[in-house]
Amino acid sequence: MLKGETKYPELNDREWLHKQYIVEGRSGEKIAQKLGCSEKLVYSALNRLWVRQWLNGHNNCHRNDTLSRFIGSDGYIFVYMPSHPDAIKGCIREHRLVMEKQLDRRLLKSEIVHHINGNRQDNRPENLKLTNRKDHLKEQDAWRLFMWALDNPAQAREILNVVSPCAASETKRSDPSEAGDAIVRAT
Repeated sequence: MLKGETKYPELNDREWLHKQYIVEGRSGEKIAQKLGCSEKLVYSALNRLWVRQWLNGHNNCHRNDTLSRFIGSDGYIFVYMPSHPDAIKGCIREHRLVMEKQLDRRLLKSEIVHHINGNRQDNRPENLKLTNRKDHLKEQDAWRLFMWALDNPAQAREILNVVSPCAASETKRSDPSEAGDAIVRAT
């Protein structure tokens, strides 16, 4: 046990410290005054219980205008909910919570929540679809191909001409390697 832990039990209560420091926006000095202890003891507890790191961007999370929500470096919105069984360091992705509420059950680890419009911060229920890893990868690959085709229309048209059924009948020649050469040239 650290010095001051028994005298100030609030300094062991992560929820209480989170509420004071992040939700209510109190400084370490104000919390120390409230408890009647040193500021150093408060900051030591905030660091030990990982409360300050949420505010300062630990794990690349940033405090948003809503004090219990964070936007991660991957673009997903995280919600501070330490009581959730799947929470990691007290945080869970918001789109998983929305889907759990919609289905009225906890999601399995193997279940993936897909954002239909591709916007990771659009967590409206109508924009979310429950899927598995295999199907999700197929959808992502199709989306990436579509985006690539938009950026490279000439190459995409050339590839489609080579692999489309109409073009395939035209590429039937006596030497089958000619069709393969056309695909290689197109890419």
